Amino acid sequence: MTLARSRNARQPSAMGADYYDPSPRLHLAQPIVVAGQIGCGAPLVGRGVAARTGIRFAEVDRGIEHQAGRSLARIAQEDGIDEINMQAERVIARLIERPPFGIIVLDKAWLPLSCSALLKQATHMVHIDRPIQLLADRLPREVARSGSWLLRGTAPPRGEPRALEPILRERAPLLNAAHTLLHAEHEGESRVATLLLDSLTAISDAEPL
Repeated sequence: MTLARSRNARQPSAMGADYYDPSPRLHLAQPIVVAGQIGCGAPLVGRGVAARTGIRFAEVDRGIEHQAGRSLARIAQEDGIDEINMQAERVIARLIERPPFGIIVLDKAWLPLSCSALLKQATHMVHIDRPIQLLADRLPREVARSGSWLLRGTAPPRGEPRALEPILRERAPLLNAAHTLLHAEHEGESRVATLLLDSLTAISDAEPL
């Protein structure tokens, strides 16, 4: 498993308080956005880093549901997936509003491409890259957990990579622009969290408190 860096960290914007507000043992120069294709394990990786450091942790999915008072599946059914994307943009803008900075996870909800400049300038985005077959094997579990809206109207998952194609296409533009590419391969989320934690000093000028 390797870590490939594409560019230096940008100047930070700010991250506001969310539902998780621990006493941090680490200072980040800017918020870290952890993301990947569905099934990459981003929430567990983000939680693992936050639990070991005490830095703030927020999931965009939970922020949307809290803000809307509805599940993502219900929002998709009643208002469409575009509404989830719009609300995700509002949530991410709020999360990077002011310090202290922390971990922000993008999971089921996704951001419109118009957010690319915001992510590049105000955060450090980490793309957790997994083998396509592993993602395909995990997809049925993710659909069972969150609903068939994830498939964007395609056939039910069968553990085949082609079931992922609509999601891969949607997410590729933002993920390709990530500052850091984390090749997670088949490693467990705890191991990936360790690698990310070991790299925070380099990718976000992290300092112990």
